Amino acid sequence: MKGEENPLLCIGLCTYQRPDMLTEALDSVAQLRLPSNVNLKLLVCDNDAEASAREVVDSFRPKLSFPIEYLIEGNRGIVFARNRILEVALQHSATYVAFFDDDETVEPGWLVTLLQCMEEYDADVVNGKVVFLWPDEVNLHVRLRNMLQRMHFPQTGERQHGSGTGNVLFKTDWIREGHRFHHELNLRGGSDQLFFQQLNDKGARIVWCNEALAYEKVPLSRANREWLLKRRYRYGYNKFYILKHRFGLAHARKDSKRFCLKEFMWCISRAPFYPLGSEDFKIKWIAKWLFAKGVWHGLQEKDYFEYQIVHGS
Repeated sequence: MKGEENPLLCIGLCTYQRPDMLTEALDSVAQLRLPSNVNLKLLVCDNDAEASAREVVDSFRPKLSFPIEYLIEGNRGIVFARNRILEVALQHSATYVAFFDDDETVEPGWLVTLLQCMEEYDADVVNGKVVFLWPDEVNLHVRLRNMLQRMHFPQTGERQHGSGTGNVLFKTDWIREGHRFHHELNLRGGSDQLFFQQLNDKGARIVWCNEALAYEKVPLSRANREWLLKRRYRYGYNKFYILKHRFGLAHARKDSKRFCLKEFMWCISRAPFYPLGSEDFKIKWIAKWLFAKGVWHGLQEKDYFEYQIVHGS
C-alpha cells in the first residue's frame, strides 16, 4: 500500500459464535498478497452481543499490516451484520467492499485477482468462485453435492445477474443511495441474492471470476442428505420473496403459482416410477418437490428461518 491518495477497500467479515472457523478465515487474510493500488481495512462484525469473537480478532492485530476494526451488532441476523459493515465502510469513505464468510478461507491472491478482474472487465461487482471442501468420511451422491455447489462455472468476465456474499467485490457507488440487505430475509436466507439481483436490475455490471478462489469447509451437520434436501426447500422459499421485492407482490404471486403448478405436475406424473427409479432420479424428484413446496410456502408467507441454527464452530 502506498500513500493516502489510494482508495480504501474494506474487507467485510461477519461472524457468530464460530471461533475456530473465524481463526482460519483470519489466518487466510493475514496471508493475503496486498494490492498496491488500494488501502485496506478489515471490518469484522460480531453478531454476538456478548462479543465472543473479540479475543480471536485481537490476536490477529499484530499479524496484519493493515487495520482491523471490530464491530458488535447486537441485533441477531446476517442482514444486520452485513448492513453494519456497509454503514461503517461508507463512514470511512470506502470505494470498494469485499465480502467473504467466516466459514471460508481465501487464497493469497484472492483480493488482487478480484481487483484485476474488476478493472479488466469494467465491472461494478465481481463474483468469485467458492470451492466446497467436503469431509473425507462423507460419501454423497453427486446430485446431492450439486445442491450446494455449482455444476458448471461461467467463464471469467462473463456477465452475471446476481451474486452471493461468499466471495465478492463491489463498488460502494451502488450503495450510497441507501441500497441495503433486506431485513425480511434476515434469518430466512437469500438476502445476498436479492441485494445483488437488485443491483443488476439497476444496471450494475456483475461479472464472474474463476481465478479469485475462496474455500468453504462443509461441516458434518450440513454434509448429509437431509440438510441438502432442506436446502432445496429454502431456495424455493426464497424464490418467492426475491420475486416480491424485485417485481412486486402481484407478479411474485402469479409467477410462483405458475411455477408450482408446473413442478408439482412434473412430480405427480412421474410418481408411479419413483419406487423403481434410480438413486439419481429419486434425488431429482425429491429436490423438485421440495423446491416447489418451498415456493408454495413462501407464497403463503409461512415462517421458515434456516439461519437460526449455527453450523460449525
